[in-house]
Amino acid sequence: MAFGLGMATILAGVGLVLVFARDRLERLPSASSLGRLATYAPLGAACLIFSLGIWLTSQAIGSGPAF
Repeated sequence: MAFGLGMATILAGVGLVLVFARDRLERLPSASSLGRLATYAPLGAACLIFSLGIWLTSQAIGSGPAF
C-alpha cells in the first residue's frame, strides 16, 4: 500500500513538473539545438517508457532475459 502511494505521489509530481516546464520549452527557438531536442523529447520519452514496459512485462511473464 505504501509503495503504491509513494509511486503515485512521484508520478504526479513528475507530471506537474513537466506541465510547468512545457511553457519554458515552448519559448525556446526551434532553430537552436536545444529547441530541436525539445521538439523530439516527447517521442523519445514515449519510446523509452514503452520499451521499458515491454521489457518489464517480458520479465514478469518469465520469457524475457533476467539482467
